[in-house]
Amino acid sequence: MARGSRGWLSLCALSVVGCFTDPPTVSSTDSGSDTGPETTTTTSTSTTAAVDDSSGSTAGGGTTQSETSAADTTSGDSSGEPTTTGISEGPCADPDTATYPGTQGELDVLFVVDNSSGMGFVQANLGAAMDSLVARLDNEGLDYRIGVTTSDVGNPWCVASTPEAGTFVASTCRQRLSEFQFLGDPGIDVREEACTDICPHQTIPLLPTPTELDATPQVRPWIERIDGTTNLPEGVTPGEALRCIVPQGIDGCGFERTLEGMRMALLRAQINGEPNYGFLRSSADLLVVLVTDEYDCSSDPDADTIFLPDGNRVFWEDPFTIGPSSSVCWNAGVECTGGPGIYDECHAQNYDVDGNPSTPQDAVLHDLARYTDVLADIDADNGPASVHLAVMAGFPATGDIIYADARNPDEQLDFGIGPGCTGDGIVAYPPVRLREVAEAAALPGIDNEYSVCEPMLCESFESMIDGVVD
Repeated sequence: MARGSRGWLSLCALSVVGCFTDPPTVSSTDSGSDTGPETTTTTSTSTTAAVDDSSGSTAGGGTTQSETSAADTTSGDSSGEPTTTGISEGPCADPDTATYPGTQGELDVLFVVDNSSGMGFVQANLGAAMDSLVARLDNEGLDYRIGVTTSDVGNPWCVASTPEAGTFVASTCRQRLSEFQFLGDPGIDVREEACTDICPHQTIPLLPTPTELDATPQVRPWIERIDGTTNLPEGVTPGEALRCIVPQGIDGCGFERTLEGMRMALLRAQINGEPNYGFLRSSADLLVVLVTDEYDCSSDPDADTIFLPDGNRVFWEDPFTIGPSSSVCWNAGVECTGGPGIYDECHAQNYDVDGNPSTPQDAVLHDLARYTDVLADIDADNGPASVHLAVMAGFPATGDIIYADARNPDEQLDFGIGPGCTGDGIVAYPPVRLREVAEAAALPGIDNEYSVCEPMLCESFESMIDGVVD
């Protein structure tokens, strides 16, 4: 069966409208974790079809900060001059020496990028690796499509964020500069590090292209190079475009529903009328890259009371605080053995709303089969091509994760566990649920778990492409 033809798919399976309309019963701008349930005064806007957003307004009625008017489609800063990035390529594929031998294979790449407040330096490193990633794709002769969405699928506490819910984002970070500020306590501003230092273009008008499912050329919300031709304007390289698009800001919901964002993006790609429609090619391998500094919080909207002050607070690390922290997601989806203090191991566990081990049907966080199944379905429909999943998260650079309570009591209150890895400006927590999905989807002999704390992420992409072409 060709992708996009499944009769069981519908927008009802994707809709978040109505699921997140009731705000918490208390008012707070910070619930105890700067990467947890951010409730800020900023709003998020995502351009999903054309990169140039001439309105400049958000769904919430606010406006985004930009360096030039949205009508300006020139490359460079507000003066129209090209900007510099200061990017170091390191030991990875060199864009200056990359050669494209013609089409040797096809690869669709989906990035799901955590856009919560702790992700600024991760996104800076991610953007800086894009030139090397494109160079490696060039050298391998892989024709590609690359789409980007976020971990924000909504939450009743995140009343100020605008969830992408799996919809691709194709606007440049310079069009979304306000999203690179977190106005909670403490305030965070990574507009330079995660955007303007690495993105040289104010806007990038994408060119219309056809797809396997739609022969009429239209502007699509992804970057592609097919048979040597890109959907980019003259003078813009794919690496530059991805440096501008992959960084997704830090004002998204801090209850990261990373797996659900992946699932919704892949389902949207199969529904006629969705911006993502036609992204998946029946002849292409698929590489999904999940990038986050926290564990997964893909909650069932029917169980939203676990986040609300008028719920039973059974998963709250401290039930007497004014609002929930990210620890709700750890406690609602993970069980550890051994301890206290240092644990023998931690694994995914389904719990019901009262905190009891439960069946998948009653679990407050979606059972992991929901996500392994969607990958398996695509794999089954994909003929000889294969599906690859890579998780770039709180894994240490070497060795296995040590599961231990945080030394700092406030950190323990915020996250329910100590870090899985740390780096320059980066603290990441053990991705237990993500890891189990990655292990279930792993192909024999191919590594698919990578540390988000490493500064040179291009090395991880080299390994991912090795796994695709092997």
